[in-house]
Amino acid sequence: MLTVLRHGNRTSVENPVTHVKTEMINVTFVEEGRSGAISSMSGSTDFLNRLTGDDVGLDQVRVHTHPVKAEKIDLFPLGKRIQGHINRKLFSTAQMAQQENVSSRMVDGKPTYFTTYLDDVERPDEDYRMTNETLVQFNPDAFRNVRIRTAQVDVLESLVAQTEQPVPAATNAGTETLGS
Repeated sequence: MLTVLRHGNRTSVENPVTHVKTEMINVTFVEEGRSGAISSMSGSTDFLNRLTGDDVGLDQVRVHTHPVKAEKIDLFPLGKRIQGHINRKLFSTAQMAQQENVSSRMVDGKPTYFTTYLDDVERPDEDYRMTNETLVQFNPDAFRNVRIRTAQVDVLESLVAQTEQPVPAATNAGTETLGS
């Protein structure tokens, strides 16, 4: 399910063939609950949610911005819910002007740029990334400024000393597991 999150920039787009200009407004859509780019994080969150029967992890969200004709903006009021999904394509290099001079994200060991699109069908990520070896030949600096996370994480209080529990000594040559 998609939700209209916000209205953005008003732009004028010129058709290169007819030279007719159309005024557009960017609309940002959000989809909650889809797996994230880092499969180990979303997999662990899913596991803990099933284990506890509660939502204990970060909400997974996908965001897509799309221009609509300015005179049609009323069809997309803030908060409107729409049946549909945000699907993604993964690339090793920037795919649009907005991604130029922006660091890629490290996803499953590969520098990654995303493009997104709206669809009525939930689809798995389409992976068009190069091997790391090919990418380094193409762009030797590809790993220099990669972002390793997207969420801003601030430590509010360090609780390690208060909550740390001693690990039970393993018996039977390490065959015992915690909780057994």
